[in-house]
Amino acid sequence: MKFLRTLSLAAVFAASSFSFAQGAKPADRYSVIRCGTLLDVAGTPAKKNATLVVKNGVVDRVVEGLGPIDLAKEHAAGASVQEIDLRDKFVLPGLIDCHVHLTFEFSSDSRMRSMTETDCDAAIRGVLAAKKTVEAGFTTVRDLGGAAHAIHAVRNGVARGDIVGPRGCAFPE
Repeated sequence: MKFLRTLSLAAVFAASSFSFAQGAKPADRYSVIRCGTLLDVAGTPAKKNATLVVKNGVVDRVVEGLGPIDLAKEHAAGASVQEIDLRDKFVLPGLIDCHVHLTFEFSSDSRMRSMTETDCDAAIRGVLAAKKTVEAGFTTVRDLGGAAHAIHAVRNGVARGDIVGPRGCAFPE
């Protein structure tokens, strides 16, 4: 049984190595976001009824109107396409907050928590705060004063896609 498991793992490794050796890259991911109102350039008027096309997490183009977007060629090449309907929303670029505390929240019991909790507890609190932060529209943050191990674990978890949080995270080393 152990031999079969080892053989199976070797086959999976060989197959994945072969695809990388052949230069295979993951299929592109597209999001088509239909916006009721879109603020895409600071200092210019917001656009009504615009569609954002996002490729692999980066804005590819802005199209006037809410009509269909032709991604048939991309879809045929294996790309995934996700449609997001925000026709009743105001859409704007992600916000930046240069002074956050994801792993530490000031409250009446802050001093007691700082004496009784570990960096692991702080990291768990940071996961929850990171999710709240990105849901509030902040896509980039700079954490100041958190426990290094905890905040780096949160940053790395976001970067790997394990947890939801701001993609652009700057943390002191």
